[in-house]
Amino acid sequence: MLKSFVINFNQDLICRKYYITNFLSKKGFRYVGEGRHRFVYLSKNKRFVLKFPIDDNGLRANIEEAEIYSNFKNKICDSRIVKDADYAPCRLIDGCILMMFSIENDLGFANFDLYLYPKWVLDIDSTQVGLYKNRLVAYDYSTL
Repeated sequence: MLKSFVINFNQDLICRKYYITNFLSKKGFRYVGEGRHRFVYLSKNKRFVLKFPIDDNGLRANIEEAEIYSNFKNKICDSRIVKDADYAPCRLIDGCILMMFSIENDLGFANFDLYLYPKWVLDIDSTQVGLYKNRLVAYDYSTL
């Protein structure tokens, strides 16, 4: 799907965003938003999102999330893993794009009630957690 796709990080940010959005919309993806360091697109079947880095920090965030999930899944000790937390499955594509399974329900800060969720949720940046296969998972867990 992305074999012919190359991101030119020397391009102006607006041009790069237009290029990515145009390419992915032809593949059925929908732009869903952006954070400080990444653009996010939802797949046509809504099963996964692609996180595209905006800058070096976005690239590092993608790499870090892929590493954290891999270490979590393989039960490798990693100081970045929040005790008792669960993480949305993800993997790195072409060394820079993060593919992550979609969460079913974004709980986020707006819907957050301290007494309803486990303590580890507070240790995730902006409580960016939601449901994946009826499990509470973090979906944005880079330390950047």
